[in-house]
Amino acid sequence: MESSIKKAVWMRVAMIFVVVIISGAATITGLRQVKALSRATASATEVHTVALAAEKAHFSWIENLSSAISFGTDFTGSTDYTACDLGKWLYNTDRSTIDSQLSSLMDQIIPIHKAIHGSATEILELNSTNPQQARDMYLNQTKKNVSSLVSLLDQVVNNSKAQVEDYEAQLNRAISMTTFVAVATVILILVVSILLIQYVMSQIVRPIQAITTNSQLLSQGKLDFEIRVRNKDEIGVLANSLNQAAKTLSLYISDISENLDAIAKGNLKKDPQLDYIGDFVAIQNSTREIMNQLNDTMSQIQLVSVQVGNGAEHVSSGAQALAQGATEQANEVDNLVNTVSQVSDQIDDNAKNANETSIRVDQVESQISLCNRQMHEMSKAMNEISDCSNEIGNIIKAIEDIAFQTNILALNAAVEAARAGTAGKGFAVVADEVRNLAAKSGDAAKSTSQLVSKTLEAVSNGVQLTESTQSALTDVVEGAQVVIKRVRQISEASAEQAASVRGISDGISQISSVVQNNSATSQESAAASEELSSQAQVLRNLLSKFQIRDSVDYSAFR
Repeated sequence: MESSIKKAVWMRVAMIFVVVIISGAATITGLRQVKALSRATASATEVHTVALAAEKAHFSWIENLSSAISFGTDFTGSTDYTACDLGKWLYNTDRSTIDSQLSSLMDQIIPIHKAIHGSATEILELNSTNPQQARDMYLNQTKKNVSSLVSLLDQVVNNSKAQVEDYEAQLNRAISMTTFVAVATVILILVVSILLIQYVMSQIVRPIQAITTNSQLLSQGKLDFEIRVRNKDEIGVLANSLNQAAKTLSLYISDISENLDAIAKGNLKKDPQLDYIGDFVAIQNSTREIMNQLNDTMSQIQLVSVQVGNGAEHVSSGAQALAQGATEQANEVDNLVNTVSQVSDQIDDNAKNANETSIRVDQVESQISLCNRQMHEMSKAMNEISDCSNEIGNIIKAIEDIAFQTNILALNAAVEAARAGTAGKGFAVVADEVRNLAAKSGDAAKSTSQLVSKTLEAVSNGVQLTESTQSALTDVVEGAQVVIKRVRQISEASAEQAASVRGISDGISQISSVVQNNSATSQESAAASEELSSQAQVLRNLLSKFQIRDSVDYSAFR
């Protein structure tokens, strides 16, 4: 995975945050500078106003003093240098807030201003005793000080005016810069937001729409689709994973269907053609094991069926021969006295044949019992097929659980996106698409579950075929038991015949009765042998429906 959605989105969001922080800091700095310059401008303007008012007030004050000493009018001016507006400004102003040049001018103004107001009282008192000296003091000291004061106030006016102009220029520049920063910030935020929206639409929304559109085929049970996205992030990995999963499931389902269809048709030669991966390896191993066990079981059943058929034919031939001999004995009962020795020899032969037949039948019984056990093993193997199919159902259930959990996660993401407000609308869209994808994945899992149900039906057909074969084999076993019973009766009858021969002196009538019994028993044995041979042929016909790897050569047992 070359890139990450989370990383890409966070980078763009971080760019927006950085732009907002930088612009906010610049804006705050500009506003503070504007505020400081506004205060400085107001302070300079106040100084300028105070200086102009002080010039005007002191011109009026000196004219009032001149009228008082020249024309004897009342002096209404202030003699307290701290009571006038200039005095209040000089003595109540915080020097730390003004520049050094203005502070130096204030230091020069203070003694002159103090001397001017202090001379008024002295001049007025001197004017009552020596008007000429008072006028001289007014002209040479007070008026001269007023001129010096006005000259210094002019400097204050000019200085404050220059400061006001400079502060206003700085204030205009600060306002322009703050406005520029705000506009640039809005433009940058719009550009970054557009880039973020474009990224979300091109790299998230559209690929997810493509995935959703193609995944609808999965909900319809169609696995022959391919999701084409160019993303190298988590969405690209998701698309590639879904493509690979669809292809892998399609191949596995085709392979399993072919194998089960071959089993249903009796072809046990087919092996899985694919190499399974992950949890599917167990299915591959189980399928191969089932095929091997079915082939072994069917081979052994074929072998046993041939042996049973041949044994039944031998038993039938012996029984027919025995029946023919018994009939001939019945025809020759009248000549029994003359042919006692021949009858004795025939009875001995019958006893010997019955003994051999009994041994042969015991062997057949063992083979039939072995065949019956192997048939049970085959039934067990078919049950294992059913269990494996149920395991597939469990895997599909796990896929449905994953889809359910994905749906829950999508709901949680939608809730978080709703909490985020406008900034989370894009994520809400993504969460809704993921929830839809999870729902469709659940539907696809249900469709796959239906395919597994069909597979279980095919397995059920195989089980029914196995049960039919087992039922036929059971009939063979019962027929073999009847033959065994009849053969034992023949053996017992032969023993009785031998005893009759040894006790022939006890009565020829008993010999006639025994011969008749032997004839009936032989006929029954022949009929039972023919039935057993017929059942063995039915079993061979049933087994011929199966194609196994190592089939039995029937000619070798003839």
